[in-house]
Amino acid sequence: AEQTRRTAQLAALRTHPDVTRLPLYNAVPRLAPGIQAERKPVIAEGEFVGGHVLTTPGHPEGMPCSPMVAEMVGRIDGETPVSKLMSSLREGLNEVQGAQLELSAIAALHVLYVDGTIAELRGI
Repeated sequence: AEQTRRTAQLAALRTHPDVTRLPLYNAVPRLAPGIQAERKPVIAEGEFVGGHVLTTPGHPEGMPCSPMVAEMVGRIDGETPVSKLMSSLREGLNEVQGAQLELSAIAALHVLYVDGTIAELRGI
């Protein structure tokens, strides 16, 4: 029920095709207690390789995630709005790469909020 509520909440906010004009862009994400991004060995193609995981109370061994998701989660401090997170993730990228990364990061932010990794999006 909580995931359905969160999905509906985010869907209601998609009022503009330009992501920078969405209310979500000004929200301040706060991680749920016990969430952290770590670099740990993960299984890939039948062997352990270096990877990124999100460690949660329900998954203390960590759930594999992309380097971009790990970087974004590592920057969520409960005070920085999404717009500034996106700006910091885009640093050093050209305009096309930055736009692609931002679209992926916003999609990941939605998933992290719906699944409860992000406990709150203050301001929406």
